[in-house]
Amino acid sequence: MKNILLLLLFSFSLFASAQSYKTIKEDQVYAYQYANEDSVIKDGSKTLYFYVKDFAVNVKYETTLTRLSGDYTKARIIIYNSIDATNWVAFDTLSFAGTGSTISTVSDLKTNVYTPYLKISVLPYDSIQTVKAKHYLLIDKN
Repeated sequence: MKNILLLLLFSFSLFASAQSYKTIKEDQVYAYQYANEDSVIKDGSKTLYFYVKDFAVNVKYETTLTRLSGDYTKARIIIYNSIDATNWVAFDTLSFAGTGSTISTVSDLKTNVYTPYLKISVLPYDSIQTVKAKHYLLIDKN
């Protein structure tokens, strides 16, 4: 009975935390661009979720922000990893600030990540703005 209860609780936690995951099956560069209707405003956020079959070993990413409105772009891009898709740990942050309508930056290569789940969050702050993001992820799988 105790095992059944634990199984039900575990199943419910997976269902409750279900997100739309993009599955990564091979070593390659993955590109994802938000549509205009997926833009993010100040103090808002947009998050992408990835499942890496057989887990990610090394990760590098580039993000380009395009400002759709406002005079200034300030945002953080935070990448997280998880072994269970429930408990997330931030392992890198990129910061953007500028007046250009398009701003890009590239992360350092993150080695020994060893995780099956990744998520990337775009968090604009400190300026009235609307932005959309384009991410390129380089995933080196096990």
